[in-house]
Amino acid sequence: MTARDAAVYAVLNVTDKGRSVHRVVTETLSESGLSDARERALAKRLIEGTTERMLTLDRVIDSFAKTPVAKMKPYLRALIRVAAYQILFMDRIPAAAACNEAVKFAKEHGMEGLAGFVNGVLRNIGKNGKEKLKELTSGDSYEAMEIKYSVPVWMLKQWERDFGKETCIKIAERQFDAQPLYFRVNESKCTVEECIEALAKDGIKATVPKLVLPDEVKGYRLNILQAFAGEGFAETESFKNGLFTVQDISSVVVGEAAGIKGGETILDMCAAPGGKTLHFADKLKAAGKGGRIDARDVTSRKINLINESINRCGFDNIDLSVADASVRNEADAEKFDITLADVPCSGTGITGRKPDIKYNMSERVQDELIELQKPILENAVRSLKKGGTLIFSTCTLNRTENEAGMKILEDAGLKKELEVTMIPGIHSGDGFFISKYRKEA
Repeated sequence: MTARDAAVYAVLNVTDKGRSVHRVVTETLSESGLSDARERALAKRLIEGTTERMLTLDRVIDSFAKTPVAKMKPYLRALIRVAAYQILFMDRIPAAAACNEAVKFAKEHGMEGLAGFVNGVLRNIGKNGKEKLKELTSGDSYEAMEIKYSVPVWMLKQWERDFGKETCIKIAERQFDAQPLYFRVNESKCTVEECIEALAKDGIKATVPKLVLPDEVKGYRLNILQAFAGEGFAETESFKNGLFTVQDISSVVVGEAAGIKGGETILDMCAAPGGKTLHFADKLKAAGKGGRIDARDVTSRKINLINESINRCGFDNIDLSVADASVRNEADAEKFDITLADVPCSGTGITGRKPDIKYNMSERVQDELIELQKPILENAVRSLKKGGTLIFSTCTLNRTENEAGMKILEDAGLKKELEVTMIPGIHSGDGFFISKYRKEA
């Protein structure tokens, strides 16, 4: 299997089977049999790039194909999308090569009768596609922006409503930048400098990045490294020994906002994938005053994934359990010093890492998520001791979702101590909303 063939199947998994891009990339690289580093890198680029630019690609393809993309057979649709991405956005790959490969794959997959169709569409895109793309994206209409940034109009309007036109464009542009790989150093195990040295011995170059943070959190001490290799870190001794955890800057800010001093009882209500749970555990260990985390999520699969990370890091101060955060638990009443409610949300702040969100999310689903968040936040308030801290966070930029959650907390009598939104294109890291509340005695 070649990188291009693997990419077509991967894109098909994302678009027609509803799989998330980051999981499909991971599975493709581990199961496709691609051993050459260049082939693996090409496959990754094709999968991520094609899904990232889906709306753009479809509009260009529809300009040259008699059969619209939406009515094509699934494999054929994925095949043409991947080839069109190469032609339009990868200058080092000749258009003729991308076209010939696609025709070959069509024939190999029992579509000899459609080989001429594939050839005609892609050769036209090779000759006129970039000019057509320029024409489709000229001007500043929402339709032109949708095609240019491959972001649905409703999402662009939402970003503009909440942050203004200039910032909306920066958010949209940011998703095309290379997404850095960030490590949070476990301070209970080593210093940042020691982790850099350990990674260097393992062949991974890492450095302390220059971060742009919102004013509200500029004073936070973030033990973050940026790596310059996207693969291989999981095989290093430093990773296996739990010296660091892969975690984005915004997620680390959530952990710092909790203000852990040591000795606290902490509830992480929606803990998967576990980065914040591990951060809490590390901070308790580093403080040396005891304390425990009760980490929960709704499925055993998610809990098992967290447990793998706990075992790797060697933390013994976390209790894991399967639980639905929206269901009231009387045993939780006024039990915890700190509660984290990182609630299910529409995820519009992380489209740069998970481009499938752009095509699967809708305003209707956002409204449904607000209703889902309500009982979770009510249970979070109930779980806090008097004087306790509640962190309410999401990875959505949708102000309506976040304000609805804050209203629940404020109606419950909690006092807000922090509200901050980390915006892609303005700040380092993913888009994230973070708020901190105190349950007054």
